[in-house]
Amino acid sequence: MDPDYHHWLKIDQTVRSWIFATLARDILMEVYDLKFSHLIWARLDTRFMSACFARSVELKRSLSHIKKKESQNMDQYLLEIKLMVDALAMINSPVSNRELKEYTILGLGHEYESLINTISYFRGNATLESLRPILQAQEQRNATVSSQDASTVHQALATAPAPQGRGSAPRGYGAGAPRGHGG
Repeated sequence: MDPDYHHWLKIDQTVRSWIFATLARDILMEVYDLKFSHLIWARLDTRFMSACFARSVELKRSLSHIKKKESQNMDQYLLEIKLMVDALAMINSPVSNRELKEYTILGLGHEYESLINTISYFRGNATLESLRPILQAQEQRNATVSSQDASTVHQALATAPAPQGRGSAPRGYGAGAPRGHGG
């Protein structure tokens, strides 16, 4: 036997045992019959790449469905997006800055419409951290406008004349005359 091959085989069997030591029992059963470490690695790569692809599709679908709820503040909404983006990065399926911008504005409601148009045409590197102050400022503006609108409604109600009931309608032409009796 060639001494170089024997040396290589010894190293390969050591690597094989290291791989086996890290695997869960059900996965170990799938690769135990393979003789060389590169074959084990190739099988594991195939198995986990398809699982990662499926997980990536699932996470991206979930990311596209994240909506800013009325009960959430902007930080909570952006954290929800960040957690999903981080999960994608961990399975080697990173989200580009362009996609991140698209997913972020996709989940905003109509009260952010003017800002959505502005961000859509923004050509810079849009990260969550660069979008955060812009979105927070719009959130604050929305809250201010909403409270001003509520205040205006309360003022209008306070200054409007009270509706008059049945017996207090102003009397005009024909006041007091019986109606519909022809007489």
